[in-house]
Amino acid sequence: MSGHEFVDELNKIRAKFARKFEIANMNELVWDQQLAIEIAGSGEELKLDRKLESYYSYEGILNLANRSLGIEKKDLKDYKDDYKLQFLAPLHNRIGCTTVPDENKAECYCYLAPDSPIDKILDTYGYAGSRCSEGFEAIIEGLEGTKGLCRQVIVAAPMSDGDFLIELNKKRAKFAKKFEIANMNKLVSGSSGRLIPISHDQETKFQSHKETLKSLDQILEVEKQQLKIDPALYELKFMAPLHERIDCSLRTSDEEFKNWCHLTPASPLTEMFDVRGIPGSNCSKGLESNTEGLCVAIPITSPSTALETTTTPTTTTSLPTTTTTTPTTTTTETTTTPLPTTTTPEP
Repeated sequence: MSGHEFVDELNKIRAKFARKFEIANMNELVWDQQLAIEIAGSGEELKLDRKLESYYSYEGILNLANRSLGIEKKDLKDYKDDYKLQFLAPLHNRIGCTTVPDENKAECYCYLAPDSPIDKILDTYGYAGSRCSEGFEAIIEGLEGTKGLCRQVIVAAPMSDGDFLIELNKKRAKFAKKFEIANMNKLVSGSSGRLIPISHDQETKFQSHKETLKSLDQILEVEKQQLKIDPALYELKFMAPLHERIDCSLRTSDEEFKNWCHLTPASPLTEMFDVRGIPGSNCSKGLESNTEGLCVAIPITSPSTALETTTTPTTTTSLPTTTTTTPTTTTTETTTTPLPTTTTPEP
């Protein structure tokens, strides 16, 4: 028998024990492998502290637990020191077992957590599962024979505002497509948690983002002729086309926390279907359609900042020019006019 099979059978006995003795807070046990590993390394110490008893097998443990069902309620207190009742103490919710060699035989050791004093087994009286501890809820349906045990509630991590916004816009796109809304805006994050006075017709409240999305899924299943435009239908406010921004925060309402979302600008539900057509085909001024058919802000192109042009005088560096002057020889034709010759007569 595996550890998980052992725990399944033990839970059935715990459920029977809870019903017989009207124990209202009997927890379901789950197998804890890490706990089994830990006791394998500290078994001797736990045995000395009387926190661990040995058994021959899983079947032996189940047999002892079954025998406890034969105890009469009036006699149960006489068994408060009977260690086998540890397997039926209501507040345990984890169990780990291991086999430890001991002399010539192997012994099975189990450890249960958290602590659940045996002498307080009957302290929480009532129908099985009617008074589960905080963080646990009664099993209504489950493995055969486990009805009435208290099962730990696994709380999923809350959806972030960013993830919620992504999913919400997907649903707005589906809504616009189904009902042919031509001017459905894409929502963007608003003031990130800033609480501001707002009118009732612009806010919505839900316990969680997931609850909101689940409600919107139901809206998307409704046909247009059946869709009732009612200001009290908070779900519809998330589908009003002219909203552009959303801001959500937790606030108390009716003595419990609820998730309140503020949507701006105003978008009357009575005008939800006024602009009909292909999604994104009739966006408001300053908006354009994206690939999903939602209207988004047209990117503003900053005017090109003309670089101031500084005219730097162009300096032309001329290499010194050496002018070689070749003398020009001019040949001038000279006409010599002979001077008159004076002849002096000889004496």
